[in-house]
Amino acid sequence: IKNLKKKLVDHGVLIIKKQKLNNKKLVKFSKLFGKPIVHNFSKTISKYPEIMTIIKEKKDKKMFGGLWHSDSTYLKKPPRYTILYPQFLPGKKLGGTKFACMINAYNNLDLKTKKFVQKIYVCNSSQTKLYKYRKVKENNKHKKEIIAYHNLVKKISKNNKSLYYSPGHIKSLSVSNSKILKPKRNKYLISKIKSVLLKKNNIFTHEWEMGDLVIWDNYRTLHCPINNFRNKKRVMLRISVK
Repeated sequence: IKNLKKKLVDHGVLIIKKQKLNNKKLVKFSKLFGKPIVHNFSKTISKYPEIMTIIKEKKDKKMFGGLWHSDSTYLKKPPRYTILYPQFLPGKKLGGTKFACMINAYNNLDLKTKKFVQKIYVCNSSQTKLYKYRKVKENNKHKKEIIAYHNLVKKISKNNKSLYYSPGHIKSLSVSNSKILKPKRNKYLISKIKSVLLKKNNIFTHEWEMGDLVIWDNYRTLHCPINNFRNKKRVMLRISVK
């Protein structure tokens, strides 16, 4: 596990192929990385509340978590790792997942911007853009808005820093927990962050196969599911670990 955690710091995403895991083994594996979070959103398995069942039914047009984001940044202590395991896939090269490196993004900023973002906070909310990608019954499980402030720059390891920025959860940028950046400055900085985060050469796409066990580090990796299928079902099992 120590070796896997190091590889997650080095690479952001790990894909372990050809696994055969039941719910019990999936939870047991997740606990090797830390403490699983029991979420209020989405459907969970009664005997295994740590497992979120993320379902896109044939009739659904939107996908849960269907924008670029890092998981649950609206929490004061967001999960470090996410583990995803497919239960039902829509077909070959359908319903993949994109990943973007937040360490590369920080490194690609100019020196002046790097210096400036050190003092910036991100206000994250449970009721921003990703709110619309959940089903009504999922949002009704937690109607009260959850807000958390996090440093825009996060130290990942001795030699690496990342831009800890979740487009799907951001409410505003600020220089403290209350002082919001002026609109023009806010818009300019967000545009600059997105330009380095979502560059084509900073994105990796994973095409799912049954048996793929995928783990990523939320502190240094953004992700986004690909909604490129209709009238097909996709079921994923997710565990978040802090």
